[in-house]
Amino acid sequence: MFLKRWLAPTVLVLLPLLTGTVIYWFSDRNFLFLNWFSVFCSDIQCREARVSLAPAMLVDYVPDGCWAFALASFLALLWLNPQSRISRVVLLGALAGMSYEVGQGLGFFPGTVSFIDLVVGMLAGIAGAMLGWKWKGFSEMKS
Repeated sequence: MFLKRWLAPTVLVLLPLLTGTVIYWFSDRNFLFLNWFSVFCSDIQCREARVSLAPAMLVDYVPDGCWAFALASFLALLWLNPQSRISRVVLLGALAGMSYEVGQGLGFFPGTVSFIDLVVGMLAGIAGAMLGWKWKGFSEMKS
């Protein structure tokens, strides 16, 4: 019962969050939220380990997509039910996926607005919402 209850949140939410964080960590960029990694290595060792290990396209877009996927999956698992209409699922995914980039455009979050980030976030959000919705429907059907 425990495994069944936590499998979807782990696979659809925690793994994409961890993947996005690890990809950012292996970039040569200095992100404030990753400063806690210095617990494991000195600043110089961490920077040397991160420099040039990840291509720019991977670092720029995949983490954002992973995080949009995780957010939309979480919201779908939390709010949607198996009888939800497909249009509602797609709308939830698109809005969740684009929320951070739109927030940057409106000045709520620091950063630069990017059309590619917006599209990647939207597509990943829709995919995450669809998988969360389907997973929830499948698990409730088997119960």
